[in-house]
Amino acid sequence: MKHLADSLKFDQPLLEYAYGYALNNWKLVNDPNPTSDQYSNDDLIPNLDKPLDNMQMIRKFTGCGDESGFMLLHVAIDSRSHLQAQAYEKMFEGANKKDR
Repeated sequence: MKHLADSLKFDQPLLEYAYGYALNNWKLVNDPNPTSDQYSNDDLIPNLDKPLDNMQMIRKFTGCGDESGFMLLHVAIDSRSHLQAQAYEKMFEGANKKDR
């Protein structure tokens, strides 16, 4: 990213989304196995009524109150994206069979 930014003469600092800002910038509040880096997606959102209560930001950048909710919401969404992929698979199978 630095090489690309230098070649474009982009002199602003870059903050990469997945590693630097969101997807690797959280921890479980109530980690059922704190000595392991393995977890279940269900551990992230054990309560659908309060989906962000078991996650906490590690590094804040702006410090505003909305930053944590904004970032953790993306983590929650990404933790469920495999369900969307499974739904697409079923939709395509139905489309091939002309079955709604």
